[in-house]
Amino acid sequence: MEYFENDTKLAWVVNPEEQTVTVYRSSYPHKLLTNKDTLDGEGVLEGFSVPVAALFELPV
Repeated sequence: MEYFENDTKLAWVVNPEEQTVTVYRSSYPHKLLTNKDTLDGEGVLEGFSVPVAALFELPV
């Protein structure tokens, strides 16, 4: 990905239709998260954590 050529450490691609998040790190294989997983900052955003399902919930 072009992002990593510019020193990006972590990228998330959110797919609302499939309710998934693809996580990219510069030196690791990408991984696909589903609504059963938790998205976290992986050491880049310390303390960040959110259930993937919460990203696709409609506001009340």
